[in-house]
Amino acid sequence: MGIWISCGIAALIAAASAYVAYLAYTVEGAGGGFWFFTAFALFFGAAAAGVAIGALGRRYPAFRPFAEKVVGKPEEPRVRFVPHWQMMTAIVVLLAVLAAAIVSALVGVLF
Repeated sequence: MGIWISCGIAALIAAASAYVAYLAYTVEGAGGGFWFFTAFALFFGAAAAGVAIGALGRRYPAFRPFAEKVVGKPEEPRVRFVPHWQMMTAIVVLLAVLAAAIVSALVGVLF
């Protein structure tokens, strides 16, 4: 479900950028605004199309050969180790620094 949400958001950004590019094209003397928003529309449109084609290829076997040609073959999922102790240490250090800053500010105001 999340992949379709990101695809929809990219498609909305592409549509909005294409509309602004059209508006910049119709206004005389628009300058580089047309090319700027056209590039955004193509970038986000290609991202939305790639995500949609890849997702459809995983879902429907008849669509898989086309998706493999466009997006490529899906990789095998790899198990990755997340170093939890590093994140927990960073959080504890951050909390200690924040607590020390609050205490030192209170001590400075009170005394």
